[in-house]
Amino acid sequence: MKTGKVEDSTSGWLSPDGDFYPCEKLGHLALTQELKNNVFKNELKINDDYYLEKVGWIKISQLRIYGIKCFTIQQIDFIARMILAYNMKKTIEVFCERLEVSKFFEKCGVV
Repeated sequence: MKTGKVEDSTSGWLSPDGDFYPCEKLGHLALTQELKNNVFKNELKINDDYYLEKVGWIKISQLRIYGIKCFTIQQIDFIARMILAYNMKKTIEVFCERLEVSKFFEKCGVV
């Protein structure tokens, strides 16, 4: 299963390691099944999307970020490149709000 670059799609799943798995618009269910078969070796549970989010994956759908409150450095790097590539003004506001230092560390359990 191939990972993609920022320019490959505006939708997909972003792993905690910063690997982006692109999909077509509204293609997350099919991609989740593909991840289940190829990346997780059928280890995912019934609600696979929910499980991916719980283990730190970020769902990106049409340049919107879903399902996570704590980002890894690799995810921050990818999202920053995506913001620059697509000139995503609204996402910049949401992303910066989520990265507000005190709230960010509190959500991540560091404080």
